[in-house]
Amino acid sequence: MRILALCPFLPHPPNHGGRIRSGVMLRALAGHAHVEVVAPVGYEDEVHAQALESETGVKVHRLPAIAPATSPFTKLGHWARRHSDVVWRRWSKTAVEQAHELVRYGGEQLTIVDGTFAAPLLPDGFDGRLILGLHNVEAEVVARLNATARGVRAMPGRIEARLVAALEKRLMDRATLTVVVSERDRDLVQAASPGARAEVVENTVDVAAMPRLGPVPDGPPTLLFVGSFDYPPNREAAVEIFDVHAPELRRSIPELRFRLVGRDSTGVIASRAQAVEGVEMVGFVDDLREEYERAHAVYVPLRSGGGTRIKVLEAFAYGRPVIATELAIEGLGLAEGTHYLSCETAGRGADSIRQVLAGEASSLVDAGRRLVEDRYSHGAASVRWVELAKSARESS
Repeated sequence: MRILALCPFLPHPPNHGGRIRSGVMLRALAGHAHVEVVAPVGYEDEVHAQALESETGVKVHRLPAIAPATSPFTKLGHWARRHSDVVWRRWSKTAVEQAHELVRYGGEQLTIVDGTFAAPLLPDGFDGRLILGLHNVEAEVVARLNATARGVRAMPGRIEARLVAALEKRLMDRATLTVVVSERDRDLVQAASPGARAEVVENTVDVAAMPRLGPVPDGPPTLLFVGSFDYPPNREAAVEIFDVHAPELRRSIPELRFRLVGRDSTGVIASRAQAVEGVEMVGFVDDLREEYERAHAVYVPLRSGGGTRIKVLEAFAYGRPVIATELAIEGLGLAEGTHYLSCETAGRGADSIRQVLAGEASSLVDAGRRLVEDRYSHGAASVRWVELAKSARESS
């Protein structure tokens, strides 16, 4: 069986939420089929593309990579064609044409659209077997990001939310199978496309490679936030840390430090962090273990986004307490006080930090580690991906 995966990014290196999920899927399927990946590969990605090919046997078709920039004229042009600017600005005409040719070639195959942002790579009129893999229901993500906007400022977000929702509905209606990360997202898919077949493969972590860490070394109390700051919900959370949480928490715990770890290609978050006492923008690192080793807790004040958060599962695996908003743990089936503590407000965040520093979070750490071992391991997801691909391939 030939499987062709259309991806909005190269599923490598591993410490990025969407890349982790895509990597687990590809590695699982490569053991049972001939798998080819169609993805943008820039100069800095080439070493990772070669590693992916050598490690898994997957063939990578390299599309030209462009920065997802836009302008008012570009945006209006996309809207005039009833295209989401958020989705289409990622792709050059050349990349789209190359991808369409690859999809048409090869006869019988199973095609995977790995997330909403890969949709432009699927030709109009495609009539083969199709798996739509949703990392998030992106229409909801866009709507949440725009939730507080009013008047004229709200119009672009509303237009984008409608266009993304229409795109996702077309994909869901067309797909042989839609795979989502949580039961909640499955409900969203079935509400948008009542006839869609939707199944859940939860986000997971490599539990075997993530031993529970020991006590935090001596030093100032340290909170960790991990995520790509090219992703709007993570940027929004970083700004809330700068403007709200760091100032208030440091009033009661003056020696407290925040460490923000993740890609920041624009440098905007790094620039903002320099002006906030007690906050350090670390940037992208290849190995996150050292960051978790020095952290007293993982602090996740997310207000938007969708799906489920691998950053929370990583913290559980490494044995670090999680302090989060309700939205940050959405879809994981967690209970406050059993699995995590709250930072719904900065005041509640301060109370949670004091509990952690007083040694009152050991039961949460135990519960989190058990949860990822029992439910959120790569092994379970790999088995599920193989089952679903076989089912989709055999569908008439």
